Amino acid sequence: GYEWILLGTRDATGPVTEARFSNQWRDPRVLPTLKAIGVDTPDRLGTLFIADGSDLANATRDVALLDDDHPRRVSPRFAYVIDPFYGRFMAAADARKRFEASALVRRLWPEGLRDRTLASFESEGVLNRFAIAGFGGAETGLPEVAALLSGSSLRAPICWMLRSSAVEQEIAKRAAARGLKDPLVDELLGVEAMADRDYRSAEVLFARAQAGSPEPERLLRLRALALCLAGNAEGAGKLAVEAREPKGARDRLDWEWLTETCGLASHRAP
Repeated sequence: GYEWILLGTRDATGPVTEARFSNQWRDPRVLPTLKAIGVDTPDRLGTLFIADGSDLANATRDVALLDDDHPRRVSPRFAYVIDPFYGRFMAAADARKRFEASALVRRLWPEGLRDRTLASFESEGVLNRFAIAGFGGAETGLPEVAALLSGSSLRAPICWMLRSSAVEQEIAKRAAARGLKDPLVDELLGVEAMADRDYRSAEVLFARAQAGSPEPERLLRLRALALCLAGNAEGAGKLAVEAREPKGARDRLDWEWLTETCGLASHRAP
């Protein structure tokens, strides 16, 4: 999202070997944290790149400096709507080009890792759209979830997009192990099954959660998505027939996408 960070070096040299670069992904103490923040593999770290020093210098050439005498050059107000420049500047396709052309990247990034990093930028674009939705960006829905499921092996971001997190997943699993029967626990375990790409199990769990959920129509859509991804268009079509008229624009777009993508048109009620 818009939580950017500026990093610098004191004339760091490189690159190191890919094996050394990847050491932290082999550390059992570090890996769970990396996965929890959506940096499952070394190439994912590279997709967080937006620009290097020369790009930033060009982008800020005519901007007045922030200093102690001018603190309000950074606004004291929380930005509920962000200037469109930021969304354009962090666009994954453009960031990918800058990564590929960056002298800094060529100097520091292991060569064998570069191509895999470039290939991962597409899923970063999906995550960016999700992350900026609350700041005036277009709301994301099932198409973005499906794109991430099919185009990456990421787990934590799937949970985020389905309103959960790694921490919440652990709580739900402990609750289920204690024998707690609750629709929310079933929903959360369904989210975990989706992140594991176990779509059949996810649909069963979402169905169990649906009856007691305050959002049964949302669970119905998730069931349809799970069945669609599992290759069961007929089952997804039967759920589409059960669906009520969507109340919101996002709900309607999700059903339209499911209908078109999964071939549900012949199953929808007239």
